[in-house]
Amino acid sequence: MEIIEHILEFAGLDDSGLVGTNPSDLLSAALVCSRWREAGQRALCRHVDFDGTRRRLEPARWLASEARSRFRVKTMRINHLQAEMVMEILGQCGSDMGELSIMDCEGLDFGVLYMPCFATIKRLRLIYPETIGEPVGPMPPLIFRPSHLELNVGTTNGDLPSPGLLHALFTSARNTLVSLDLCFDTEADQDVADAMSSAFALIAPRLRQLTLAGSPPAIDFVAHLSSCKRLESLKIETFTHSPGDWIPCLDAIGRRVPASLRVLTVSGYPFRDVTRKVIHTLAQTGFRQIKELRYPSFRPEYLADVDLLRSECGRLGIKLAFRDELLS
Repeated sequence: MEIIEHILEFAGLDDSGLVGTNPSDLLSAALVCSRWREAGQRALCRHVDFDGTRRRLEPARWLASEARSRFRVKTMRINHLQAEMVMEILGQCGSDMGELSIMDCEGLDFGVLYMPCFATIKRLRLIYPETIGEPVGPMPPLIFRPSHLELNVGTTNGDLPSPGLLHALFTSARNTLVSLDLCFDTEADQDVADAMSSAFALIAPRLRQLTLAGSPPAIDFVAHLSSCKRLESLKIETFTHSPGDWIPCLDAIGRRVPASLRVLTVSGYPFRDVTRKVIHTLAQTGFRQIKELRYPSFRPEYLADVDLLRSECGRLGIKLAFRDELLS
């Protein structure tokens, strides 16, 4: 039975480790025989995906299910649901949940971050945190201490996340956070940029992994990279509408990376411009110390640029790794 449980635990998972997007395998497995029923239900209830744009897993049915009350949720993703439903779902979760993603859920009150289920969350992903209402006055200390935090900041109805929310998130994680993913879909206004910079300074000394994506960060933010004394891996994704804005930013980042950095991952377009800037930055800045440069796949027309990159990495003793060597 233990072997069956282990197989079913992974049977319906997608690439993100959730089953809600395609639970058909587990639903079928639960009907094979009585011995498989509980194992299938346990797997269905441990990794849950509520997606209001797909309607494959109905929140109301999940809340009413007998299996939900017997098996604790470990991982949950909530996308595009009404605020009232989000609060009801999280209110029914126990204190065993370790990973939570909340994406594009309009009208959430900042009080959602104080629900009991947050106490054990180690990986938190907030996509468009500006949809979380701004508190009146200072926010009380948050109850969770995540080790991984992902924030995707965009513009929902022209809004940006409140400086108070950003500061509260980073303050709660100042002694535990080792991995941070930041994506700005738009340039932040000055208040948010200042709040992000000062809040980042709180958690910078403990970080081991950092991802910067979307629009380039403010210079004040980049300045705090020199405080990341334990940083081992830095990922830069330049997929905005104006990727050229990242070109001068790479120089600023390269001049401030700590000596602890070992792996640099770069993903950006236009490929040729970004690649040539990376070649220059490797030779002229603190990136010389890294041991490995990771890159996305590339197309045949960029072979000459890739050869230049290989040559420069070879000269500096840096390992060059591609996700795929060549796209046809």
